[in-house]
Amino acid sequence: MGFSLSREWKFVTGLLRMLKSVKDVDAASDRLIADELEKRVDAFGPNIAFIEGDREMTYADMETYANRVAAWAQAQDLGQGDTVAVFARNRMEYIPLWFGLSKIGVIPALLNYQLAGKALAHCVNISESSHLILDVEMAEQWAAATDQIDGELKVWAAFGDVAGFESFDDAIAEHVPHRPAKSVREGLTAGGQAMKMFTSGTTGLPKAAKVTHVRAQNYMRGMGAGAKATSKDRMMMVLPMYHATGGLVGCGTVLTHGGAVIIIPKFSASRFWEDAVKYKATMFTYFGELCRFLLSQPANENERKHGIKWIIGNGLRPEVWESFVSRFN
Repeated sequence: MGFSLSREWKFVTGLLRMLKSVKDVDAASDRLIADELEKRVDAFGPNIAFIEGDREMTYADMETYANRVAAWAQAQDLGQGDTVAVFARNRMEYIPLWFGLSKIGVIPALLNYQLAGKALAHCVNISESSHLILDVEMAEQWAAATDQIDGELKVWAAFGDVAGFESFDDAIAEHVPHRPAKSVREGLTAGGQAMKMFTSGTTGLPKAAKVTHVRAQNYMRGMGAGAKATSKDRMMMVLPMYHATGGLVGCGTVLTHGGAVIIIPKFSASRFWEDAVKYKATMFTYFGELCRFLLSQPANENERKHGIKWIIGNGLRPEVWESFVSRFN
C-alpha cells in the first residue's frame, strides 16, 4: 500500500507541475513559439543546447543561426502565412532552422525524411510551400519526387552542396544575425498555425496536421515540468525531429529548462547505451517498440553505467516496463 501511495503521489504532483507550467499558454495571446524560444535563448545563452557527434551549439549559437534564417526568409519576400518546407534528417540545425522561420511568421512544413517519390511529392504539394530547404543527404529521395511536384518551388541545398541548387548555407551566411523585431509578428496569436507536420502515411498518403502555437508550447513545456528537468539534463533524441513526440515534446523537455539535446541521426539498438554513456544522457524519448528493441539486445556493459533517470513516451505494457526498469536500472 505504501508503494502504491508513493507512486500515486508522484503521479499527482508531476501532473500538477505540468499544469502549472502551461497555465499562461493562451490562444488569444500574442506569445508565440518564437517568443517561447527567444525567452530561453535570453536565459540560457552560453549553455549547450545541441550536441551532434563532436559538434556543439549553444543557445546563443541557436539564436544566431535562427536570426540568419529569418533574414534570409525576409530577403526572399517571405512573411506571415507563407510556408517553407524543410526536408532534413535529425541534425542540430533542425530546430534553429524552423525557429528562424517562425521569428517572422513563416510556417515551417516539417517533412518526413523517410519519404520519397509519390508520398514525398504529395506532402510538398499539400504544404503549399514556395521554397524547400533540402538536406544534401536527402538529395536522392528528392530526385525521385521532383517530376510529381505541382507548381513552382525554389529548392535550396543545405548542410553541403548539391549540383543544380543554390546553397542555403551560403545564402544565410550573407545576413547579419539581428533578432527580428516582435512587431514583424504583429497580429498573429497563439491560436494560429505555428507549423505543419504530416502523418506517417501507413494507410494511404500522408495527411497534413496543423500545429498551433498553443499546442507547440504545451508540448515543449509540459513534460519538462513533470520530469523536473534542469539545465544539467541531456535528452538523447533518437526519434525523428519532424514528429511532435521527438521534435517538440522530447526536445522541449530540456530546451525549456536550459538543458541539451543529444542528436542521434538514426536509432541503433546495439549502440544506444554506448551513446548514452558517451554523451552523458540523463533522459531519452521513445515511442512504439523502441524499448522492446533495447530489451531484445544482448547484455551490454554500458546498459547500467548510464546516467538516464527519466524516459518519456506513450506508455509501455507492464511486462516491458518492469523488465526495462529491472535490467537497465
